[in-house]
Amino acid sequence: MAVALIGLMPKCSPADAPDSKPTAEERAALAGLKGRVSGTIVWESNRTGQWELYTMNADGTGARRISALAKPGDARAYAAYLRPRFSPDGETILFAYGKKHAPAEAWVISAEGKNARKLTVGNPLNWSADGQAFFLVRDSILWRYDMATGRETKVSAAKVPADGLNGGMVGALRADMKSVVLRTPRRNEYFVLDQGKTVKTMGGCEPRFSPDGRYLYWVQGPKDFRVWDTQTGKEHQILGVPPVEPYNYTYCPTVSPDAHWLLYGASPGQHSHDTSDYEVYIQELRDWKAIGKPVRLTFNKGTDRWPFLFIGAQTLAQRVPGPIDVLTFDSKDAGPGFGGEWGLWPQVDGCGAEETFLPGQDAQGGKGGAMRLDYDIRGEPKSFSLWSTPAAGSLDLSRHGRFVIYARGIVPSFTLVVKDAAATDPDAPDGIADALVSGVSALWKRFDVPFASFKPRKRGAKVDWTTINHVGIALIQPQNQARGRLEIDNLRVLVADAPKRKPVAAGAKQPQSTRALYTFKDGLRDTSGTDAGLDLAPGKGTAPVVGDGRVSFRAPGIVSSAKPASSIIAGCRATNEITIEAWLKPDNASQGGPARIVTLSADPSQRDFTLGQDKDRYSVRLRTTGTSINGIPSLDSPGGLAGPTPAYVVYTRDAAGRARLYVNAREVAAADVPGNLSNWAVDQRLALGNELTMDRPWLGDIYYVAIHDTALSAVQIEERYKAQKSSLKLPADARSSLPDGRIVWETNRSGTFQLWLMKLDGSDKHPITSGDEPNTGAQFSADGTRIIFTRGTSNKIPSVWIMNADGSAPRKLIDNASDPRWHKGDTVIQFHRQPKRGRDFWQTWEYDLASKQERLLFPVEGVAYKPQLWEARGNDDGTRFVAWSPRPRGTWILSADGKTQIHVHSGCEGQIAPGQRYGYGVKTAGQFIRFNLSDGGDPVIFNKRSGEWSHTYFPCVSEDGKWLIYGACPPDQHSHNTSDYEVFLVRLDNWSTAGDPIRLTFHKATDRWPRMHIGAGE
Repeated sequence: MAVALIGLMPKCSPADAPDSKPTAEERAALAGLKGRVSGTIVWESNRTGQWELYTMNADGTGARRISALAKPGDARAYAAYLRPRFSPDGETILFAYGKKHAPAEAWVISAEGKNARKLTVGNPLNWSADGQAFFLVRDSILWRYDMATGRETKVSAAKVPADGLNGGMVGALRADMKSVVLRTPRRNEYFVLDQGKTVKTMGGCEPRFSPDGRYLYWVQGPKDFRVWDTQTGKEHQILGVPPVEPYNYTYCPTVSPDAHWLLYGASPGQHSHDTSDYEVYIQELRDWKAIGKPVRLTFNKGTDRWPFLFIGAQTLAQRVPGPIDVLTFDSKDAGPGFGGEWGLWPQVDGCGAEETFLPGQDAQGGKGGAMRLDYDIRGEPKSFSLWSTPAAGSLDLSRHGRFVIYARGIVPSFTLVVKDAAATDPDAPDGIADALVSGVSALWKRFDVPFASFKPRKRGAKVDWTTINHVGIALIQPQNQARGRLEIDNLRVLVADAPKRKPVAAGAKQPQSTRALYTFKDGLRDTSGTDAGLDLAPGKGTAPVVGDGRVSFRAPGIVSSAKPASSIIAGCRATNEITIEAWLKPDNASQGGPARIVTLSADPSQRDFTLGQDKDRYSVRLRTTGTSINGIPSLDSPGGLAGPTPAYVVYTRDAAGRARLYVNAREVAAADVPGNLSNWAVDQRLALGNELTMDRPWLGDIYYVAIHDTALSAVQIEERYKAQKSSLKLPADARSSLPDGRIVWETNRSGTFQLWLMKLDGSDKHPITSGDEPNTGAQFSADGTRIIFTRGTSNKIPSVWIMNADGSAPRKLIDNASDPRWHKGDTVIQFHRQPKRGRDFWQTWEYDLASKQERLLFPVEGVAYKPQLWEARGNDDGTRFVAWSPRPRGTWILSADGKTQIHVHSGCEGQIAPGQRYGYGVKTAGQFIRFNLSDGGDPVIFNKRSGEWSHTYFPCVSEDGKWLIYGACPPDQHSHNTSDYEVFLVRLDNWSTAGDPIRLTFHKATDRWPRMHIGAGE
């Protein structure tokens, strides 16, 4: 199936149109969301004039545009709904797209806004529960699209009452795949597949199922969302007129995967879904009824609609499927010296309740204990009691919906087990409330939750929620209104003291914060010097080669720790800081996922941190209380930094939340990463080269890895870069052997072709021209101090300009001229001129810089030439010209008097080589050719390429004949105006390429006609 790729995630501000400012009341409501809801919201907006996708954190922070689907006015622009939906793992967003007035298409884009692509024709509905497929409607048939294979299968032979062609059609397939709800041309219809008929109709529009399929909800009308229980047949209103003025005209409802949050769009009494000022709101739900007031999340005059909340795979996994009300802590292995306190604390609106502090202890010196909470959400009284300290009293929990299990003292971690109360308490009533446990990695499994120590508090002291959040928390939230009981006993201390550190060997110069260190001189041993040594071992897949100071992955494999990385986790949680430090060399710049280089994670959607490679970028994901459990949004390097060359990659994040990414000791990206590290999962194992699930392989060499629980400074990173570069056994870097030099090239990154400059190694890229007119055809002078170029196009009478090599002091030199070339020691400029507008050939002229005189060189009037149309470039003495002609097609050698007329080959872009003995050009895409300038003889094919970047054009040979620079695009592209050409550099040895080409640009725009100057030129 054909796949079209379009826009990568742009670098843009959180909004493309100015945001309005929230009121004081709205700011307070937003602040109240913190700690109550976590996750990522995707929605669509027309802020740019075109419908694009945006994401933000669930509390409204971190908003940014993630797509660039089409330019305003583009024929692809699609006026109907995109309706974005996160996949269950949060990695991929499914949406509808397509041309106007054409059938809808199913598209996906990564959660970070990369690799947007069409998958099939049809109106997408919803993901399958496992995220391996999604469902769509096409030609009134329900289809299942498999993400791995692209295969489509019919869900049912029954024809549904909607053809799926209209992009605005809304609907969903039920989780059991037995029924579907659709907005048909007439109404909302609940259609049962095995009966082949509609069994329930509803007014209004925009119907969807809850993730479990039990509930169906829809828009009955503005200010009227409804829900229908498919099991009981009962229907009620979810949200009436929201108590927020004037934004109470409501549409586009979606309910979160755990059914605790309703997201919707609301306008100030306007209706148009294409132009009205809809804003995104979030509303807490309990038993499908609104709790409290909605909170406004967007503040923009554009149309913000169809928000969807991803809250992490752990929320779905941890939603207890039945009456659960006992949490048990096993105290058998309590460590020596433990004298901490523990207890249960109520939480109010994200802040610590200002109530009496009630610690729990048992008769065995505080190693364990028990507490019991009896609650009745609807009834009263609410009571709190500690079984081991019943005299401690009780407190009113009428305002509390969440409770914090906490511990203090030296309590690095405990093990939590969930049991059914009915099995342990014969008096437990029926219908006990479910418990939602967040901040953990899985339910029905044992998992560790690390705690840091904090100073003891006296009874009666107020507890600051922020302080507790740094300690490490499990939240327990009643999920329905039945009466129930929570019993907590037997605290198990797994580690009684912080890990002790072995003395650091003299000369090692490792920071005292180092929690893991691998130099691969001793195999896969952790040489950090901590007691909790975290040695690695090969796992599934192809075992990498370990030795000679590196671990080499040439096929998908992994090395990982056998146990959780407790030292790393405890250290980083205690400081709220981290540094990931690595020396590495990727095999290529095409692996993605991101491909995992260094990761502390459980699977593709749950991690504490990951350093990865996403094509030509390095990417770091870090889990905090302000990001998703997948560490999204990530911090990415600019393109072009990840490729087959050694690199020193360092990521730091300090306690203030500032994250920085360095490549070769140069800061390349920075961002504020909110929250702290208290929600790190403690069962994560450290791995190199892959995820533990073996589905994110990375190929390349790793020479050094260190994890620190402090953020290294820029000065420290610079010092370590220099020291390690000389001490490690790194392979030769082709870039390091490059001479001094610069490259000028033209690119349409800004929309029009402009000139950019970079060093010969591809660094320090920056534009040197700008404006609405194109600037092209740049050429360095022989001394490298000046650049000549063309401004304008043939349709607008171009002119030749000159400027300093840094882009300063540009001035027009020659009117009605293009394609300038330096000649005769920079004293003369050859250029092309069309004798008449619209004619398809160019004359070759000469401009003397000293006299400012022009003269026509070629063609000579009255001389008959075999080629009908041509562009010609002459040697210094004017005896030979290399010309191109479409009829007879190809490259020709011509003399001005017409006595020499030689057809050399059928290719194009003929040039005169340094020394003027040879000519060279493009024989065919993927092959360049050199030939004698005198007679076209002695042809040599050079730079013959195949593979991903094999469609080669725009060759340029350096003045010393030792370097070739050119442009290349994928073999299925050709257009010199729109294709993804990139700039490559390769060494030449007597017109044969030596070694692999070095890719210098990494951008989806068209990078073409590179020209180089070897030497400083300053």
